[in-house]
Order: sequence, then C-alpha cells, then structure tokens
Amino acid sequence: MLSGSELWLLRLMADRGAALLDASTLLMVVEERRELRVAASSGRVSVRVRVLPTEGSALGALYRTGKSLSLERPRGQEATWLHELGLEARAVLVEPFSLDDQSGGLVIAAREDGGFRDPDRRALNAFAASVAQRLAAERSVEIERLRETHFDGTRSGHNFTIERQVEPLVLESEISGLADLHAFMKYQNFVTFFSFPYFDMPEVAKSFELRERPDDKLPYAPKTLPGTAASPAELAQEPEPSAAPAEPQPQPNEPAAVQEIQPEATISDDTSEQQALTFKG
Repeated sequence: MLSGSELWLLRLMADRGAALLDASTLLMVVEERRELRVAASSGRVSVRVRVLPTEGSALGALYRTGKSLSLERPRGQEATWLHELGLEARAVLVEPFSLDDQSGGLVIAAREDGGFRDPDRRALNAFAASVAQRLAAERSVEIERLRETHFDGTRSGHNFTIERQVEPLVLESEISGLADLHAFMKYQNFVTFFSFPYFDMPEVAKSFELRERPDDKLPYAPKTLPGTAASPAELAQEPEPSAAPAEPQPQPNEPAAVQEIQPEATISDDTSEQQALTFKG
C-alpha cells in the first residue's frame, strides 16, 4: 500500500506532468495487490472509478501489455478502458513504468480540445521514467549484511551467507514528528538529518523615506512616530489666547445669572380716539 509520502510525491508529479504536457487531465495509476489504483490525478476532469482489477478489466489488459499507446478520437473497443474510468477525451497518451518490486503503473495524459504530437510522446516517456525513479528512491533502501559462521573440530570450515533485508530509510512518524527548523535532506542516494538556526532578514532599506515636495500641504511629522519623544522646548509651550473671550460658563451645581426683563412700551391708537369724538358730536 502506498505510504503518505509516496502519495504526496505522486500528486506533486501529476501536477508537473499536466503542466509539462498541457493536458486537460493526467492520471497516475499504480498496481497494488492485483488492483490498479488511481493514486493521483490533476486537471479539470476527475475520474469516477479509482480502483479496477488487473484481471477482467480493459484497463488491466492495457496494463499487462506493457506498451505505450496513443489514441486520436478513441471509439468502440479502444475506448472501453476510458469508459471504465469515466473519462472522455479527444486524444490520449499512455506510458507504462515499472518498479523494482515487480510492480508498476501507468501514466495517462488526455486532452479534450486537441491532439498530441511526437514531442509530447517523448516528453511523456521521459516523465514516466522519472516517476519510476522517484518512487523507487522514495520507497526503501536495501541493506546487505554478510554473515560468517566458524566450525571447530574435525570438520572445521567456513560458511558464508548473504542476507538482504529491505527497510525504510526514514519512517513516516519520524518525518511528521520533526521539530521546528529540523529536516531530512536527500541528494542522489544519500540522506542526512540536519537542523538550522533562524536568521533574521537584514534591513536593506528604510521602511519609509520622505520625499521633499515644496507644494505638499500635509507635511510628514516624524515626531508622531512611535519611539520619538518631544523636546522640552515643545513641552513648555503654552496655548495661544483666542481673539474674543468667550462668555463664562456656569459651574456645575451653581445657578445661572438672572437677567431683568424690561416691560414693552405700549403705543396708543390715535385712530380710535378720533372715531370716538366724531360719534359724540
């Protein structure tokens, strides 16, 4: 069964392969326990079936041939394995790859709106070989031990036996349990464990540089920045008096000043007096 690191590797390679071939869909199919599993996929179209038997399926028959395949507008019997995966495409490329443990897989690239050319076929062939190499390097490392047995007596002799044992180089629990700033580095066939300290980035430029402009109406005041304090002369300044003194406001709990109200002057009506004299005469 594929481990978590192998699945992560296949998903990463699927994205790279889809970008390399400009494919609408790219599938990574791996054989496990007489079954073909779609371990990783990339692209706009997702397959509906991810597990198919190697015996009794069209995809299994294609895998057992071990040959590359190129299809343009697949129809009928040649498109049966596409229907098993629930995949529709105008052009398809299939490239097999094999692993050291007598297993293997298929790399399937499909396009919906165009065909593949010879450079695409060569690129897929090289890409499938790269996938097989990366998987073989990720899976395990082989340890060879030499055992020697000595017999004393009348029939003394030496017996040499070679024992080969396949063990994972680094367990998944070791990788997932790494502390911060600790890592494993793999170069070719060598793996080493290392840690590195944290280095703060040096200051190569100021965070803000003022540009001098004579017509700027909102000048930049650096004294408002955090960490800058005003000078004693600025703190000793007193506020300027206003032009007109404001009316004194009453203090709390103190009655306001009482203003005397002047009576309004009455104006006599001369017209009414003249009318009264006229009626009397």
